[in-house]
Amino acid sequence: MDNPKILFIVEGSVREKKLYEKITKEMGISANMFAVCANIHMLYTELKKEEFHLNIDDFLLTLEGVAEEDKALIKKQRPFTYIYLIFDLDLQHYDISDHKNVERGLQDVREMLSKFDNETDPTIGKMYINYPMVESYRDCEKFFDENYINRTVELTKIVDYKKLVGERGLKINLSKYTFDSLIKLTKQNIYKANYIVNDKFKAISYDEYLNKLTQEKIFEAEENKILKDKIISVLHSGFFFMADYWGNKEKFYDKNLT
Repeated sequence: MDNPKILFIVEGSVREKKLYEKITKEMGISANMFAVCANIHMLYTELKKEEFHLNIDDFLLTLEGVAEEDKALIKKQRPFTYIYLIFDLDLQHYDISDHKNVERGLQDVREMLSKFDNETDPTIGKMYINYPMVESYRDCEKFFDENYINRTVELTKIVDYKKLVGERGLKINLSKYTFDSLIKLTKQNIYKANYIVNDKFKAISYDEYLNKLTQEKIFEAEENKILKDKIISVLHSGFFFMADYWGNKEKFYDKNLT
């Protein structure tokens, strides 16, 4: 498709925007970034009031605290060809010392994933969840780190996750990331997702990726681990839009992500 109009809906106007602007630039695609300045649970609360009966771009125009230039962008560019919503798990939005709050937070995310599951539907879009948050993109020692299989964080320590990644994560400035390094990180996270869901830290075929590593299946596996062991497996699902956008056109997936 010539010049598709792509919209990224992200939480913050700084870190998230910079990250996905960098990724799309290295991919050679033009995309619009819209920061809602709210986490997934806050967004869920507002959408629930409307019983999810709003087109996503119409809903964005109702949000408070959003830059007017971002709203103007929506009005000018819609309808979009592809819409990607990328959010953190953010269970700390509720008081996680109470198990019921953890279950409540997980229910929010589960319902959001069930609603936003089609990036080519301009009224919906596709949602990706980062576990536990956006900093997971650099929570490794090198680009494609086999030890990433062991990267976890205790549920009670997610409030300190940024500090933890600052201590143990990549120290390379985002500006230095290249297409090759981003592909390696994407591949690393696909392997990790395969481990989380299927207990195998290895390549998975494109067809298996589509059927076995859906965002809902990844969430179900993470949810089970959280409720049973109070541990989150670190994963940056935001990278997966690369696999979904390019697919296996000209063998992109086979050449780069297996």
